[in-house]
Amino acid sequence: MGENGKLRVAAIGVGSLGKHHARNYAELAREGRIELVGVCDSNAETSAAVASEHGTSVFTNWHDLHGKVDAVSIATPTEPTARSPAPFSKEASTSLSKSPSPSRSTRLTR
Repeated sequence: MGENGKLRVAAIGVGSLGKHHARNYAELAREGRIELVGVCDSNAETSAAVASEHGTSVFTNWHDLHGKVDAVSIATPTEPTARSPAPFSKEASTSLSKSPSPSRSTRLTR
């Protein structure tokens, strides 16, 4: 929790799906329910545009969020998603991902 006692969150991957995570977090922050620490996307222009829209900080490398957040949502393509949540889990942060990690998913066969 932040110094203000609110859950500190960030959205990682703010493209077509993740921008909605950021919007929802921003709404919760305006209501005083959470603290939106920032948004992160490997595309600097995308990250800056979404951050500007919601009045929050810009990150282009999710590693920079370590120690600054209590929870993240991850909406990145499947391969980066497989690598992104692990460090947050090790730090006892909560991560929500739009797709399962390949190491945990079940392969469907015919």
